[in-house]
Formats: sequence, structure tokens, C-alpha cells
Amino acid sequence: TSLVENSLVRPVSGARGEARYSMLHVVREYAAECLDDQGDRVQVSERHARWVLDLVEVAEPELELAELRSWQHRLRLEDDNIRAALRWAIADERPGLAMSIAGSLWRYWHYWARTREGSDWLEAILQMPGAETSAERAKALGALGSLRFWQGRADDSSGLYSEAVGIRRALGDRVEIARALRHAMWAAGAIGDHELARRRVYEWWEYYQGSEIDDGLRGVDESLAGIDYIWGGRGSYESAVANVQAGADNRRAAGHILGAVEMTANVATAHYLGARYDRALVAGREVLRELFELGHVGRLGLAFRFLSATELALGKTVRAVTLAAASERQSVELGGIWRGNLAKFPDVIEVTRSELSAEAHVRAVSEGRAMAPEEVVEYALSDRTTVWSTLA
Repeated sequence: TSLVENSLVRPVSGARGEARYSMLHVVREYAAECLDDQGDRVQVSERHARWVLDLVEVAEPELELAELRSWQHRLRLEDDNIRAALRWAIADERPGLAMSIAGSLWRYWHYWARTREGSDWLEAILQMPGAETSAERAKALGALGSLRFWQGRADDSSGLYSEAVGIRRALGDRVEIARALRHAMWAAGAIGDHELARRRVYEWWEYYQGSEIDDGLRGVDESLAGIDYIWGGRGSYESAVANVQAGADNRRAAGHILGAVEMTANVATAHYLGARYDRALVAGREVLRELFELGHVGRLGLAFRFLSATELALGKTVRAVTLAAASERQSVELGGIWRGNLAKFPDVIEVTRSELSAEAHVRAVSEGRAMAPEEVVEYALSDRTTVWSTLA
């Protein structure tokens, strides 16, 4: 085209071979001035924001399914467009539009280990004038609640989810009420209110029955296994493992890959709490391997922390400390890391100070903090004692 021939825009490679173009900053500034001069800035900005909204709403359900990695990279290409749309929606006081865009993106921000950024956007948007009770607000509250949950801020998360549940009830959408109750159920468990979590399980199931939700769930057994055994320490190990494994299998059969990985993590936790540490290690490594293959950077730190506790239980102290330090590093970068039932596990770095020499302990911590995520994954999936043989 003439724009390309005159170097006003430059073709760049896009996802799946689609045509994309970039422009120099000076050209972009000139184009913006022309929009202002012609009085078209608001109309064009709104069309752009609506295009971003259409994209993220189409992508949102895909971020749990088999093609999630492809969709995550598709969204990553639109980082600048997403940020521009959110900035404009906030500046032009469009809370509904801003909440709809940001509310669809929490899994995107979490995937790329950018929970701080996502939380900042959602907090600013929810404080906008006019961001009152609405389906858009409920969605944004749920998104912020999810990011807070994975940052280990369970109290904040529970409050946000509860407000979202209240809005969904007022609006009367059974499908959305069920989804909000499911999120609120786990948040209640995370703050230790197991009775509230159990009530939400049954209420969620009442709404779930006969609805159009299709996420591989077949009953309340897996949720109760999580609440009772994994969170509350009640019930039998065998029953908990069987029910949670069934939940993982159901999710995988339904194509909900990320949900299947989450349930496999619960299987690993059940093994750990049942003192079947060899099984916990196998399941925990399966979770880490699949998260890494999916490219889910945001949850690697949690997998490192679980494997750290498991390695310690198996008597592999140096490996345990190294993995714990790697997990701590990511926790700092994320602005916190989900603890949940892992709060029952030891603080590996602290409890091992007396088990290793001061020099060995410092070295293990330093090595864990220095490794890049992919190096930690390789180390965690191996049986090596030292880091250096892994990185050589």
C-alpha cells in the first residue's frame, strides 16, 4: 500500500500469519493531532476500545482450554492496544467499558506473572465514579478477587468475591451466580472458614444443576474433598484422592486443561497431607511440567513451593532450600504468592537452618534466587542435588 511504500507504517509479523503494522512514534503523534483537529479522537478511541473488548471477551474462555497458550500469545501481541484502551476508558470516564475489558483479563495477567499490573488496573477502575452495581462491576470484582487470591491475600479476595456474589444474586443470572459462588467457595476455604466454604459448595451446586455451565464438573464430591480433607483435615485420604482425581479427569475430558492441572495439584496436596511423599513428588512434578509446557509463568512459583516442602519431607534438604528460595523470588515479583493449604507446610528456609551448615544454607538460597524460571523447572524435574550440574 501507499502507506507502506512511503514508510508511514511498517509491516510486522503477527500471530497465525495475520497482517500487522507498526508506525514510528512521530507518525503516531501526528496522526493523533490530525484526529484532534478533525474532532474524531473520541469516536476513533471508542471504536478502538470496543475492538479490544471484542478481542478479550472472545479470548477469555479460551484461556482455560487446550489452545490457551496460543491465545495468551495472541493477547500479548496486543499489550499496547490493551493498555491504550484501558487508559482511554478511564480518562473518558467509561467505567462499564473499562470494567468489561479488565474483568476479562485476569488470567492473562496471571499467566504472564503480571498480577501487580492487573491488580493496579482493576483497583483504579473499580474506584471510578459510576462504577456501581452492575454485571460489569461483578466481573471486575471477581477478576481482582482472583488476582488477590493468587497473590496470597485471601481476606481481600474473600471480600471481593462476596461483593461479586451479592451483585450476581441481585441480577438473578443463575449461571453467573454459580460461577461467583465457586470462586467464593475457595476464598472461604483459604481464610479458614470451612463451614462457609461447605455452604457455598452446596449452594453453588444447586445453581449449577440444569445450567449451561460445562467445565467438566460432575458433582460436589471433588469440592467437598478439597474443603474437608485438603483444607480442613477431615475425612479419609483414599476418598479425597479418588474424588479429586475424578475431578481432574472430568476437567481434562471436557477440554478444560488449566482446571485439570489445578485439580492435579490438589491430588498432589492430598498425597502430601496423607504422608505419601513419593506420590506427592510424582504428582507435583506432573503439575510443574504441564504448567511449564503451557507457558504459565504465574503459577510456577507455587509449584516450586510445593515441591520444596515435598523434597524436605523426603530428606532432600539442599534441593528443598533451593526450590524454596526460587519460589520466594517469584513471590516478590508477583507481589505475593498464594499460600492456601500450603500454610500447613513448613517454612523450608527457616526450618532448615539447623540442618545445613551456614555456608551450605546460604549457597542453596543464593542459587535458588539466582536461577531463571526455566532453570528452576529443569532442576525441579531432575534428581540432582546441586544446581551447577543442571546449568552446565
